[in-house]
Amino acid sequence: MELSVKSTEEEMVQYSDGENELQDKMGQLSDELEGKMSRVHTAKADVKTAEATLATKEAALQKSTGVLEDRKGRLGDLKSFVANIEDKLKVVASESAHIGSMLQDARAKQKMIRDNIESKTETSQKARQMLDEREKALAVTTNSLKAHEAALKQLYMGNFDQEKEVQDASELHQHAVVEEKELKEKRSELDGYTYFSLRVKLSLHTCIISSQYQSKIESSKRQLDELDRQVDSAVLKNTTLGRIATEIKSRDLKQAEERLTLAQQQLEAAKQEYNAKTSDILRLTQARKILDAQRQTMTNSSSSEADRLMEQARREVAHAKSLLTPDVAK
Repeated sequence: MELSVKSTEEEMVQYSDGENELQDKMGQLSDELEGKMSRVHTAKADVKTAEATLATKEAALQKSTGVLEDRKGRLGDLKSFVANIEDKLKVVASESAHIGSMLQDARAKQKMIRDNIESKTETSQKARQMLDEREKALAVTTNSLKAHEAALKQLYMGNFDQEKEVQDASELHQHAVVEEKELKEKRSELDGYTYFSLRVKLSLHTCIISSQYQSKIESSKRQLDELDRQVDSAVLKNTTLGRIATEIKSRDLKQAEERLTLAQQQLEAAKQEYNAKTSDILRLTQARKILDAQRQTMTNSSSSEADRLMEQARREVAHAKSLLTPDVAK
């Protein structure tokens, strides 16, 4: 009995020692579990902080995206403004082309009128040449008449010795002279009438032609002056429109280039900001993934470690109970 009592006491001491050791281990496990749970809570707090930071950055990214969309809209408006300016420049160019075609038509009309005047001047010169030829023919006829009179005088002087013949010749000569005078008068009258009528006709025709030409020349001059005024007005208008169009084009292009440069700078800044925010979002997303993985790992490891420790504690308690049960029975 003493031996059994001693062995029972020793077992009780061992059980007490095992129970103390088990309590120590349970305390250690509880401390470790509390430390791991505090680390888990800290990790959760860090995850929440990271999520809040991520939400803030996402809101800032959405705001930057809205600003970028607004700037894209402004860039579209600027492009439409530039397109409108280009359309206006095309209209000005078409008007300049129309004015150029009008100038070409006016120059063509001016050349046609000048050609018409030159043609009519050439016709007038030909008429004057014909009149000169008629005057030369009339001079030849007058010279022939003078030669005939000289031959008659020579014939009269050769037959002067015979009185009768002279008388007859004189009568004949007088008759011939009378006839010649009549013929000469008639010829001169006819020639004078013909020449005068021809001269009158030519003069009238020339006057008519000259008056017609003069009127046409005056009309042509007036038309040429009008065309010159139109050409000068068109040239002045074209020059003015060209200068105005050039000034408008230069000013609008300069403003458009300045706006486009500013828009490009703003777009580049927005792109850089967007890229920076995108990289921040990627880093935050990666950090959140890493934190989620660490949290999952820590949760899994903590759960598995706590489960293992609890299982070990259960086994030790069961073993202790199994050791205590025979002693109690005894």
